[in-house]
Amino acid sequence: MSLTTQPVTERPVIEGHLLLILAVATGAVVANLYFCQPILPRIASAFHHSVASLTFVVTATQIGYAAGLALLVPLGDIISRKRLVPAIFLVAAFGCILCALAPSLVLFLVASAIVGMASVAGQILIPFVADFAPPERRSRSVARLMSGLLFGILLARTFSGVIAEFFGWRSVYFASTITMAGFAVLLYLSIPVEPKRSSIRYQELLGAAVMLMIHEPVLRRRSLLGALAFGGFAVLWSSLSWQLSREPFAMNSLTIGLFGIIGLSGVFAANMVGRIADKGHGKMITFQVTLFAGAAVLLAFLFFLFGASSLYAIVFGVILLDAGTQGVQLSNQTLIYNMISDSRSRITSAYMFTYFLGGTLGSALAGIALERSGWRASSLVGLGFGCGVLVLSYLELRRHQHASRVGAR
Repeated sequence: MSLTTQPVTERPVIEGHLLLILAVATGAVVANLYFCQPILPRIASAFHHSVASLTFVVTATQIGYAAGLALLVPLGDIISRKRLVPAIFLVAAFGCILCALAPSLVLFLVASAIVGMASVAGQILIPFVADFAPPERRSRSVARLMSGLLFGILLARTFSGVIAEFFGWRSVYFASTITMAGFAVLLYLSIPVEPKRSSIRYQELLGAAVMLMIHEPVLRRRSLLGALAFGGFAVLWSSLSWQLSREPFAMNSLTIGLFGIIGLSGVFAANMVGRIADKGHGKMITFQVTLFAGAAVLLAFLFFLFGASSLYAIVFGVILLDAGTQGVQLSNQTLIYNMISDSRSRITSAYMFTYFLGGTLGSALAGIALERSGWRASSLVGLGFGCGVLVLSYLELRRHQHASRVGAR
């Protein structure tokens, strides 16, 4: 089975306004994964369930996302992104309208899984940018899309909280339906035609993603590291609305949604890591960034655990967690996208599938912990993920230091 592509004759260049459009589109589509989180109390009331049990809506969405990562993202290596990406945005629009019209929790869960699967469009655009951005700006260009993704993740909560407060929770999904359809048209008109793609069959394509994970130790270790970081991220954002809607805070959906703005510190972390990578400081700085980011994830959950009734502690913890998660993510992508240049969609599929399995596990464990013992129990779950991130990032740094010493002899 060959992983090579056809020779490239004319290469589009992704920069400027096109890069901005792709970044905004990435944020818009990934936002669909998180609309439900600040409005879980309203959705629970509509379907006559408890808020804690409705955290499994988040899990259903992430399961759909993981399926999309495994089944759809590899298609970016064989199908023109000009056709593939707009089609997936249309599927996202279909899933959102189903969420808006769902008469029962079961149908809402099915629609959420469809939305989750279609939300992988951003993960098709990221390797697309890595393929065609100028090499000297590749990491910064990927960081731009990651910034768009983070804006989408965090502002989704603010958007849904505001819209739900004034127009009802179903209006959130109606608005997203229109947005997804609009981006489908805009992206079809904006994305340039690519050179001839690989002729690998779909079954071989999926097998190639699996083989990359088996044969590339860097990809395996970085995927596990990303899964642990995102697992902790999911623990917080799956349980935060539950905590903030209770005493002593008793916040409404609007105020809870505004917490998304607090986490935008991660945008600065993403762009900083991208600039460091493009300046050619060597791999050592990337491993050091990962270690500091892992420490930030762990420290965040210490704030959540011991500052459960303090709004200041929760705010500072949110800032630390979002910055740490993005630091881990960008340092991971800096390393894995330099592995095999013509297999970046398959690399993304393998990496992000593992990454979001971590998120799915985190949200599921958060739901169980909340149901049984409340916020402190979910904070302990997050603390476990944070410990894993810190230990693994430390081992990665030591491994690289050892390899550098051996290579210098």
